[in-house]
Amino acid sequence: EHEALRIVFCPNTLKQRYLPIDEVNEISIPINDFGTRKRNEEDLNQVRNRLSHHVYDITQFPLFTHECSRFEDSVVLHFSIDLIMLDVQSRLSLFGMIDSMYRDKINIKKKPDVTFKDYQDYTQFLNKSNWYRKDKEYWLNKIQKMPLRPTLSLNTHPEKIDKPTFSESTMFVPAHVWEKFKYKCTSQGLSISSTLLSLYGKVISYFSSQNEFLITVTLFNRYSFHEQIKDILGDFTSTILFHYNNTN
Repeated sequence: EHEALRIVFCPNTLKQRYLPIDEVNEISIPINDFGTRKRNEEDLNQVRNRLSHHVYDITQFPLFTHECSRFEDSVVLHFSIDLIMLDVQSRLSLFGMIDSMYRDKINIKKKPDVTFKDYQDYTQFLNKSNWYRKDKEYWLNKIQKMPLRPTLSLNTHPEKIDKPTFSESTMFVPAHVWEKFKYKCTSQGLSISSTLLSLYGKVISYFSSQNEFLITVTLFNRYSFHEQIKDILGDFTSTILFHYNNTN
């Protein structure tokens, strides 16, 4: 029922459209039947790797895929989605809804009374506010003195890559180290986010041999125009330019 799951995009006009529910077909869920084999990561990773590298046609519904892997001792639901549809909070909400429906088929949470399009229409009114006018004036004055992006060495130029693949790198910081880091930040009157951003800039500065450049920072920004704003599915992502300057 959520309109955001029936979205398609036109790359030529940079516009998006919600398909009416009667224009989309029911979703079928393919079954990967592993017979008498017990659940194991090797079989699961084969399915995960295939789905995680699937490239969707953003002009066609659906921009997501469900599959099930059935073992002798369990069944695993796989969910693949094009990240153009939903931001992180929306994806977590969607997974939470799927989990709730699985555990309780009776008390299913109703979709909110407002839609992502309602939110988009609301934000258009902000363009007429004094707040927007002052922000626009600020950035128009600032952009004249802003540097360009950092120049990083690449093994392969992006234009030569036919099928890009992505991997996740994770490092866990021990709890006592993290607590000490946070204490040092707050004792110096610094926010944890700004300190981490500064360290990130320091790393880019080292590998680019540049002391001044722009970093695009992702913001998950939801204006509280309605009490159900947190229940709306959509991509609320916006970006802001951070001017990193280590010249002194």
